Amino acid sequence: EILQKKGIKTQTEYWEKRKSDPELQLLPFNLPHAYNMKWKDIQRLMGLIKPPIEKVAEILQKKGIKTQTEYWEKRKSDPELQLLPFNLPRDYNVEWAEIQRLMGLDALKRVSNKDQPPIEEVVKILKRKGIKTQTKYLEKRKSDPELQKLPRRLTEAYNMKWEDIQRLMGFDVPTRVTKKSQPPIEKVAKILRRKSIISEPQYKELRKSDPELQRLPRSLPQAYNMKWSDIQKLVGLKAVVRTEDHSLEEVIKILQRKGLKLESKYLEKRKSDPELQLLPRSLPQAYNIKWKDIQRLAGLTKPPIEKVAEILRRKGIKTESQYKKQRKSDKELQQLPSKLPAAYKMKWSEIKSSSSK
Repeated sequence: EILQKKGIKTQTEYWEKRKSDPELQLLPFNLPHAYNMKWKDIQRLMGLIKPPIEKVAEILQKKGIKTQTEYWEKRKSDPELQLLPFNLPRDYNVEWAEIQRLMGLDALKRVSNKDQPPIEEVVKILKRKGIKTQTKYLEKRKSDPELQKLPRRLTEAYNMKWEDIQRLMGFDVPTRVTKKSQPPIEKVAKILRRKSIISEPQYKELRKSDPELQRLPRSLPQAYNMKWSDIQKLVGLKAVVRTEDHSLEEVIKILQRKGLKLESKYLEKRKSDPELQLLPRSLPQAYNIKWKDIQRLAGLTKPPIEKVAEILRRKGIKTESQYKKQRKSDKELQQLPSKLPAAYKMKWSEIKSSSSK
């Protein structure tokens, strides 16, 4: 890269420039000796010299390389191939099929509309190879000569959607939901009621693995231009109550019942808990109160120092380091502040004296 950047082609040119170039002086004086290779090989790496195409074909044949993808894959770890250009067809101005012919292989012809097989034959090949998705087809086609005889884009070649090809293979494929095909909201409500779906997160989670739900739009509020709470009223299940309808006392009771002490734990649990999803995401913002005050109201704040002292004495904890170490695996200690001196504004020695009383 350095030689290419500086436009150096010959060893003499390298030595000449090296006299006054600090960057080149950081490199060995004799590059061929240092890297155990001829200067011609260095030039090949720079793309300045390329062997004749017949020589390239001979190397590929020796290494059993048939396809361009296979060449690129092997080239990553093969020093001999790294001396050859990365893109052989471009550098030699030939198609890969021509390189294959030079190797004595039966080169694969590009598929044209005239010689492409009927779709029924394509379906048989896909079924035999266990290919269901277009992604898998394109991936396998890179190294499979039989698939390379088929068009790369089956959907364009046969003027049909991939879902139609899947149906011809006998797969049960959900129909894509469009404005025209989406069912009326009343029918959606019946499905939700039957499956006891209350919240939107619950719907999205179940939809990942439920074919019936996959036939419905991903975002129901967007598709039907209505709020989720209105959909739930149609469902007839417990609808989402607007957050301002929850008094702070009700919120406190829920937090107490679920043992949620930290805001981070509340946000984490809220992702999968429908009851918590009925509450505002940010309780401090919704109720204009600090999280610490919520903790105090819920009785989740730090216990009195006498209580802490009793716990420490019972567990035989005398030093702060011992407390920190034991706290990692002790659930009772995890209910206490991680830094007792900071939390109670007193030295550890004072806490220790409290615990020895």
